Amino acid sequence: MTDESGAQLGSDPTLDAGQTVTVEASGFAAGEEVTVTVNSTPMLLGSVTADADGSVTYVFTVPTSLEAGAHTLVLAGSSTSVTVPFQVAAAGDDSGELPSTGGNVGTLGLFALGALVAGAGALVISRRIS
Repeated sequence: MTDESGAQLGSDPTLDAGQTVTVEASGFAAGEEVTVTVNSTPMLLGSVTADADGSVTYVFTVPTSLEAGAHTLVLAGSSTSVTVPFQVAAAGDDSGELPSTGGNVGTLGLFALGALVAGAGALVISRRIS
């Protein structure tokens, strides 16, 4: 499986809904009609015809209706079937970073520094008055 730029995605890649990838499979009979289905949420995507060598190339756009999690793309001929596992990423999970769960430490630090300076100033003034 390769992405839009032609980079290999490896086994069981994580894909985004709407992402387009290319799947190549072989072992079919020359000229055989190969149906393409997504399992886990059975969805017939279409079909492709095997070339003279029994190979197929299928351009696959991940349906936006697929839920996040594990799925398989199945290319099935009359006597051969090729299964390609993949994951669909959760919506908004494309940064590869952990979500922000806390306050802005920089703002809190400036507030604390301001309070410290104000307290020190009050201490100096109270000692001069005494």
